[in-house]
Amino acid sequence: MKISSGSLWFYGQRYIHQQDLFNLTLDGGYFEHYQYILLLWCALLSTLVSLREFKYTFSIPFIYTFLFLDDAFSFHDYFHKSFIPILKKTFLSNQDIFRVKDFSEIIFWVIILIVCLLLSKNGYQNGSKASKKFISNNFKFFLILSFFGSFVDLINSNIMNWLGFLNLSLSQSWVIKNVGNFIEEIGEITVIACICIWLFRLASNSKSKLKELI
Repeated sequence: MKISSGSLWFYGQRYIHQQDLFNLTLDGGYFEHYQYILLLWCALLSTLVSLREFKYTFSIPFIYTFLFLDDAFSFHDYFHKSFIPILKKTFLSNQDIFRVKDFSEIIFWVIILIVCLLLSKNGYQNGSKASKKFISNNFKFFLILSFFGSFVDLINSNIMNWLGFLNLSLSQSWVIKNVGNFIEEIGEITVIACICIWLFRLASNSKSKLKELI
């Protein structure tokens, strides 16, 4: 970060008040930083399980590593910065239901999903029954994680615009916005914590017990 003068991180040049570090939604804040640590552990633990027990499952550690790096360094924001100007030139900018950024977010994660599926295809086809179950269970976790990280985020980002016709008071708007943030952030980190605990159990048990835990 020092060599790059902070440019490696999308928000590396941003100035904030220290009290803002307690904000649930702040990239690089205390809460988000803890989430980065959990994702890093997921990458390390899944690598250990793959090396020790399962062949053809190295796409899983790769995915967790990407999620960690993307979350910690906000790589997706670099994508949005380049792609949103293109989308603004299309019909998508002429509607008020979703933000243009939301379409960029969807496109980004669809691309990542396709890449992850392609990376996992060979391992799922050629791996053992236990390997296939390991891959499929991780993808189930990814699906739940995407529900909070993408679907709930989509609703939370647009709900105030959708409810604009209700003429809500400032206090009502504040409650709705913060409840949405709480559901999104707590849901996301809870899923990641459950994944980390599950992977830790796999990594710390013998091979004979492993199949029972997957």
